[in-house]
Amino acid sequence: APQGLNAHFIMVGNTAPPISVVPEEVYLCVLCHYFVHPPPQSQTTGEVFAPNVASQKIALFLLKELKGSGSARYTALQPLCTKLINSLGELGTELVRQLELILQGLQSPDDVTKIFEALGGLLAAGRALVTPAVQGGAQAGIDALSPLGLFLRKVRASFALLPFESISLLTARLRQDLEDAAASAAGAAQQQGGPDAERPSAPPLRDAATLEAYLDAQLKEVERKGAAALTPELDDLLSDLEA
Repeated sequence: APQGLNAHFIMVGNTAPPISVVPEEVYLCVLCHYFVHPPPQSQTTGEVFAPNVASQKIALFLLKELKGSGSARYTALQPLCTKLINSLGELGTELVRQLELILQGLQSPDDVTKIFEALGGLLAAGRALVTPAVQGGAQAGIDALSPLGLFLRKVRASFALLPFESISLLTARLRQDLEDAAASAAGAAQQQGGPDAERPSAPPLRDAATLEAYLDAQLKEVERKGAAALTPELDDLLSDLEA
């Protein structure tokens, strides 16, 4: 009988299928963070999200994504962003915005590794996730035996076995996906064309120049209002996850 690591694979001759993590799994893992720590409000409209309601909506969205992937192929970035906006409205738009910021911050394999290390802090022993935390009604964590917990554990275990070269390739694919999605969103906006054309309430993704301008505006807002106006970026996310 196969021993150790080989016991996790269905052997074909003497060859085990390669271990891999795809970008689509990374996106869903990041969204698991927002099930536990939902955004408090929309940075675009100021709409406030009730933590428990937001968590329930995000959980339902994630479960549908996992259940709908019988072939183990998950939704690509651009259609995932569209689904979030169409399914969750302003909450979905805010999730897309924050997902975009996180992906923009993944500049190296080390950044991706830190994300996966931090995501382990979302897992809770037993059934802790059904008991809201006292502060703000947020979730206490993701039950390790729940569908979301099993998915998160599986992807993290696969990532832990990746060699550095594979992590580098995953990082490159994440960045390429972001560039492709931004280009696709820009092309769709141009096709709607004309100064009188109705503009979408929120594009699925912004290109790098638009994002830079957005971040510059946020920094000016911080100077005016203080640190409370700062929007969460990668380092803030990691600190939140590891806390």
